[in-house]
Formats: sequence, C-alpha cells, structure tokens
Amino acid sequence: MTTKSRSEIGEEVTLLRSQIEDYKNDKLRLKDVERQLDRTLYDLGIHQEELRSQNEELNQAYERLEGLLQKYSVLFEDSPVPYFAFDTRQRVVDANLAAASLLRSDKEDLIGNTLLTHLPRKAISVVGDHFRKVMLSGHATDEIMLGPETQTQTPYIFQSQRIADPDTRQPVSLTVLFDISQRKQAEQKIAYLAEQNRRILDSVGEGILGIGSEGFIVFANPAAGKVLGWKSDSLLGREPFELLKPNGEGGKKIFSTDSLFGMTFNDGEVRKVTGETFQNRKGGWIPVEYVVAPTFENEKISGLVVTFRDVSQQIESAKALVKAKNDAEAGSRAKSEFLSMASHELRTPMNAIMGMTDLLLASKLDAEQKEFASTIQHSGKGLLSLIDDILDLSSIDAGKQVLKHSSVNLAELINGVVGILHPSAKEKELELVANLSEEVPDAILGDERKLRQVLLHLLSNAVKFSSAGKINLSVKCVDDGAKTSSVIFAISDEGVGIAKKDLKKIFLPFTQIDSSDTRIYGGAGLGLAICERFVHGMGGTLNVASKVGQGSAFSFVLPIISPDEFLLRKKSPKYFPVKQTQDFPENCQVLVVEDDVVNRALTLGVLGQWGLKTEIAENGKIALDILKKRSFDLILMDIQMPIMDGLTATKLFRKFENKEGVSGRTPIIATTAYSLDEHREACLKAGMNAYLTKPLARHDLKVALKHWLQQREKYLVAEPANSLVVNKSVLEKLRKDMGADFKMIIELFLEVLPERRKAIRAAADALDGEAMHMQTHPLKTNCRQVGLDGLADLVENIDNLARTGKCKKTVKLLIRFEKECDLAQKTLLEEILSH
Repeated sequence: MTTKSRSEIGEEVTLLRSQIEDYKNDKLRLKDVERQLDRTLYDLGIHQEELRSQNEELNQAYERLEGLLQKYSVLFEDSPVPYFAFDTRQRVVDANLAAASLLRSDKEDLIGNTLLTHLPRKAISVVGDHFRKVMLSGHATDEIMLGPETQTQTPYIFQSQRIADPDTRQPVSLTVLFDISQRKQAEQKIAYLAEQNRRILDSVGEGILGIGSEGFIVFANPAAGKVLGWKSDSLLGREPFELLKPNGEGGKKIFSTDSLFGMTFNDGEVRKVTGETFQNRKGGWIPVEYVVAPTFENEKISGLVVTFRDVSQQIESAKALVKAKNDAEAGSRAKSEFLSMASHELRTPMNAIMGMTDLLLASKLDAEQKEFASTIQHSGKGLLSLIDDILDLSSIDAGKQVLKHSSVNLAELINGVVGILHPSAKEKELELVANLSEEVPDAILGDERKLRQVLLHLLSNAVKFSSAGKINLSVKCVDDGAKTSSVIFAISDEGVGIAKKDLKKIFLPFTQIDSSDTRIYGGAGLGLAICERFVHGMGGTLNVASKVGQGSAFSFVLPIISPDEFLLRKKSPKYFPVKQTQDFPENCQVLVVEDDVVNRALTLGVLGQWGLKTEIAENGKIALDILKKRSFDLILMDIQMPIMDGLTATKLFRKFENKEGVSGRTPIIATTAYSLDEHREACLKAGMNAYLTKPLARHDLKVALKHWLQQREKYLVAEPANSLVVNKSVLEKLRKDMGADFKMIIELFLEVLPERRKAIRAAADALDGEAMHMQTHPLKTNCRQVGLDGLADLVENIDNLARTGKCKKTVKLLIRFEKECDLAQKTLLEEILSH
C-alpha cells in the first residue's frame, strides 16, 4: 500500500472540499429553479383564471349585446317617432311601424320602394331637394306637410343623416320625422302674444326704450317718441345718451362702469331715478322720472329697458298743492293768531273784572251788593270757560295738542273733581258718588290737566242734564292682556238722556241737540268735542250709550303706564305748594311789570292784602333799568307791552345776571292773557320760572308766589357745614305710594347718584357746561322726588351756572356738592335700614 504524502492528502482534501462546495451551490441553484418553476406554474394558473374570467365577460357582453340589439330592434320598431333608411336611389331599405303608419301603408310595401307614391304632391319636390342636399353635404333638415290632400295636413321636420351600412359598407340615409304641429301652434300663440304686447306697449302712456347689448336703441314705443319729439322709428339704432342727455351722463358710453345705465347692465339691479331731465328733439329739457331695468337672454343680461314719463304736470300739481298747503297753514296760523290775540284782548279786561270782583267780594257789602258781585263773578267764570274751550279746540285742530305726562294720584284727582261739583249736585238734590276700585294703582302716569278737564266736563254735564236720581263715577282696571295696564272711567246719570239719532252729533263742535230759541240748557256746544279730542290724544276713545228719559253713560279706556320707573323720568313741576306756617317770608320785594292801568291796580291791591312790598314798571325797558340798579325777590312779568315786551326783557335780564355772576337767579313769573301751550313754552325758554294765565286766580297766584319766594330765600341763606335738607313728608308720601317698592326706589337712586356725581365732576374738570347740564338737570328732579330739597337746590345752582357757560364759578359749589352727596347717601341708607 502506497503511502500518500501529506501534500497529496492536502490536495485531495482541498479538491473534496471544492466538490462539496460545488454540490452545495448546485443544490441552491436547483432550489432557485424549483422556486421559479413554482412561480411560473402559479402565474400560469392565474393567467388561466384570467382567461376564463375574460371568456365569461365576453359571453356576458355578447349576451348584453344580443339583448341591446333586441331592445334596439324593439325600440326602433315600437318608437312613436317615424324612422326610415334609404339607399342612394332613395329606396326604402328599412322603416319602423310608426313610419308605415304615417304613410298609411304596410312595412313590407315600403321596403324596396320610394316614398313618391305615398307623398302629397307638394311634398314630392321638397323630398327630392332634401336628398340632393344629403348627397352633397351628408345631412339635411327640411319642413314638409304630410297627410291626405283633402284634409288638414300635419307639419313635420324631415331630418336625414348619411352613414355607412355596417354590413355592406354602402352609403345609407337615416331619416327621422318629427311632428311639429304643437310647436307651430305655440309659435302662432307667441306671435299673437307678441302682437298683443306690441299693441299694449304702443298704447302705454309712459315712454319705453329697449337698449340692446351693443348699446343702441332697439325698441321705442310711440309714447317715447312723443315725449322726446321724434317718430318712434327714428329712435331705433341711436345711442340713448345722444338723445336723452340725463344729468351727469352726457358724453359717457351707455354701458360704461361710471354710468347709471352701465351699473344696471353690470349688476342687474333695477334703478329708479326721480328729479331727472331728458332733452327733446328741439333742445328743450323735460322733467322726467325713469326706471332702468335689465333684460335677460339665457339667464344672462342682454340689454336694458328704460321706462320714463314726463312729470311736468305732476310738478305743477305739486306746486299747486304746496301753495294750497301753505295757504291753509297760513290760514290756520292766522286763525290761531287771531284766537290768541282775541283771547289776550278778552282776558285783559276780564282780569280786571274778575280781580276787582274778588276785591269787591272781600270788602264789606250788604246782601244785595254781594249777590250782584257774585253774579258778575259767576258770569265772568262762564265767559272765561268759553274762551278756554275755544282755545283748546283751536289748539287741537291746529295739531298743537301736547300730552304732558306727570304722576297722577287718581284718588286725589277724583276727590277734587267731585268736591268741585258736589255743591251743584247737592243744590239739585242729586246723589253724586265716586268709586275707585282697589286694583287701580295709587299713582299713574298721565296728563293730569286734560284728564281733570274731561272728568269735570262729563260730570258737570251729568249734573246739568239731571233733575233727580244718582250720578256715578267709577274707575277700575281693565285686563286687556297688554303689557301696560288700562283704566276705564265711566260716568252715568239718570237724566234726560239723548235720542239715538243725536248720538253722533254730540261730539261735533258748536252743536247743541236742542238749538231752538226755547231750549232749556245753554252752552256753546264745545265741551264734548274737546273731551273727545283730549281722550283720543291720550290714546283712548270716548263712548256713549243713552236712552231718552233714562239717562246717559259715558266711558273711556286709557292705557296707563306703570309708575315703577317714574322716579327717574318725571319732569319737575313748574311750581308746587309748600306748606309753611307763614304765607310769605318777611320784607319781600316784588316788581310788577304791567302796562295796563287796571291790571296794575288790581295786582297791587291783591299783593298789598298779602303784605308784600311792590314796585311798578310800565314796560320791559323800564323794568330792565330798575333791575340793573336794585334787586327784587320776585318779578311778575306781563308779556305783551309797548316799547319792550316781557320775553325780550326777561332774556336781557338773564344775560345781565349771568354777566354779573349773580348766585341764585331772581324768580320771574309770567302773567299773560295768552294761554296756549306754545306761549307757555316760549316763556320758559326765555328764562321765566313759571307761567300764570290772566285773569289771575288768587289761589294760583298765591301758590306760585309762596313757592318761588321760598326758593329765592333758600338761595340767600348762608351755607351751613351740613346743610342737607331732607323733606320727611316727601319721603313718607313716597313710602305710602310705592309700598313694597319704596326700598327699591331708594336703592335705585343711591345707585344712580354716584354715577351722576362722577359725570358732573368730569364735565366740570373739562369745563363742559353742556355735559354738566345733561347730568345736573335730571339729578335735581331726582333729588326732590326722594325729599333731598337742599341737595336739589344746590344742584339747581350748579345747573344754572353750567347752562350759562360759567363752569369755573362752580368750583366752591362742587366742593359742597361732594359733601352733600356723601351725607345724602348716609341719610337715605338710614331711612332704608330703619324700616
């Protein structure tokens, strides 16, 4: 045995290893081949599945195609629209049942033949021309009439398209016929309506222009030509602005973006223009009103339509109406001025008559003299009442009735009215009864003067027209479901009554039911007319029900505003009575400015009886000269005087006071025979504090003098360290009126006070007198309503200086105002906590 060397063994081992490695690689390659073969077999399976699926889809498509062919065949055969297929020699190669029916033939008879034997004579030439067009252009559309020549034929659209036959590839003409009889009827109707519309547009009195998308006139009716001075046909094709030349549009293109016409063309908004002018053919200008609106085609703006009219006559009519209105207003003013002047002229001597009668009755008279004087007084009151009624009616008719809301205590008002009429009722042995329901609030907002006048007149009529029985006044709430409560006032009597035919007359002015010379009841017939107008002005309606011999019943319902927020809204009264143990402060000086000798003597006599010192000025100029030299505690100022009237004198005196820096202006009370509200407002605006109507009633004069002299005295009193004055009686009355809401009212005031205080201080720092006035004016009223009279007086002083622009002079007063506000808050809080 041959022994191999180590090197040989090594080589064999290496070779063996190489073979083993090759074997491993071959094995790996074999595995890759196996994997590729598996992948190929898998892909082949998928491909076979896809071929099977595609085969199924082809079978399904074939089935659908067969179905579609069958459906097409059914649709073609059963279609109500006639279909034909023609070869190049115009022979029928196919037709549906509708086509055969149209030609009144069988389908088999049509195939292979031409249509000539089946068509009316007039249609043969049309069809021949039609197929020539098809041969040349491949398609054609014509209109033919089909049907028996002896009957009404039907219009059809004959439409053909040349195609290649899918089987033979030969040219074939596919032809369809559409019945257009309904379309023809619609076209005829449209033509008829168009003619009607044209006639309507031609008959319209307003000018109408149609403007096309290119900006030229495409339509004009006869009225447009007439207004502009052209024949309507002559307007066609013209540029609108070349003819119309509206203000501000001249020289512009009609559809330019800055043209009104162009704006409408762009945004589609209809525009109406008044106060415009167009130019006519002769160059004259015509006042017009016009409307420009868009026209549409396929939902897009395609042009404009302009409608215009000549308003020359309307302008002339409007001028005539304005003139008539001005004439009527002038007549009304003249009437009011006449009544006002007549009232003044009547009241001036009546003031003397009534005043002297009062003085005469206050003197020592025997019984007969007193009776004569009382008769004069009674007649004078009747005459004054008639004057007041005439002025009230005139004021209402002139639209000058103004409602003045204030807090009205119904119980006090009704007691006062009944108290006035009780003696008259007692004298006639009538029972006068008033019932105020518990649900009626103690305090309401309303026009107290007008409400009192209505109730007085209705009750006095009940007394006047009753000889026996009972007169009843009832007041109760009405539940009408509204947010604001309502109160119904009802007055009934058992008097003579009113006939049904006369019920409508009683509210007419100057109308008496019995106007005969022998009538029993007098009067001017104004009272009910005024009552009816007053009630209407307050938002109600005066109703009446009556039977002759059984009496009458008058009633009215008024919407009443709840006074919960009245504290901060109520206006301060012009004057009010103040309870004092002494009528007037001592040594009071009163300047009486009066030009009438009798009225001067009367006023001096009355003031002398009350212990007041007086001085006379015969007109406003003399009064002004006196006032510049010395001061007075109060001024009684007449209005109508020679040389200088009372209003002018008051304005000049107020300027003098402001210039001199007077602290606490002198109270001025107007005494005038003028009694309309506008005169009252003029006096207050001039700077007067109150307004009394002549003849001066002693009671009213005394109340006004007491109040304003006491106010003047407060201005002159030295200022103590803590000068806050709390009117306990006012607080107690407020507590009684408001009940459980009293605390809420005080808390509301305490909430508002710091805000007002802060705003007043800011306005003072800015020296803004108007802003200070806006805060101090309502605050002084609020203070009086919760009994802070001292703080109210202080605020009024600040307000007077602020209104006249003297903000710098309020510095000291504002320091005191701050202290008073602190004290007021403390005092009112104690009032709340103590109850």
